[in-house]
Amino acid sequence: LGPLQTDDGLLVSAAIRDVSGRRRSEHAAAHLVAIVDSSQDAIIGKTLDGTITSWNPAAVLMYGYTAAEAVGEHASLLLSEEQAQEDELTGILARVARGERVDHAQTTRLRKDGVQIDVSLTMSPLWDATGRVVAAPTIARDVTERKVVADALVRAPERYRSAFEEAHIGLARVDLTARFPTVHCAWCALTGQRTPAAAGHPPTPGPTHA
Repeated sequence: LGPLQTDDGLLVSAAIRDVSGRRRSEHAAAHLVAIVDSSQDAIIGKTLDGTITSWNPAAVLMYGYTAAEAVGEHASLLLSEEQAQEDELTGILARVARGERVDHAQTTRLRKDGVQIDVSLTMSPLWDATGRVVAAPTIARDVTERKVVADALVRAPERYRSAFEEAHIGLARVDLTARFPTVHCAWCALTGQRTPAAAGHPPTPGPTHA
């Protein structure tokens, strides 16, 4: 509002500007910040040279660095000495700078306390209004526990076979047809059953209980 002196007296002029678009943008930005802050995945903003520009609460929990400690530092802060020498991060950032998206890359990172964790990384290019890639936001998920379980499942058959073969008691595996696909030698000694023929031959019939 402003005064305007005219021949007919003092008038008041007013300028009206539509700010609904700006308010919608502000609301969308606040909504995005809330999503990032509440995410259980570490969401890290980085420039194309690897400088950390943002660090959400999940990143604090995952890596042990506060936002004040991480923002402004190079992302190599999270790399092992071997990864730094191999220039792993530079290669990924170069791909993002070319407009490529890196999905669920399986790698490792170092926490502040020196503990190495397994992570799944997704890094995407961020374009400005002119279509130029200007940043490389990263989503990181700690998959250490999942990898431990997966490795255990992979090793389970071998552990079962070793435990079966090294047992000091009679063991036998019975299938649904009451036949013995696998029989331990101690079982044969106790029951008088013969050891099944070589792999690929029919199993030896026998009782359905141990």
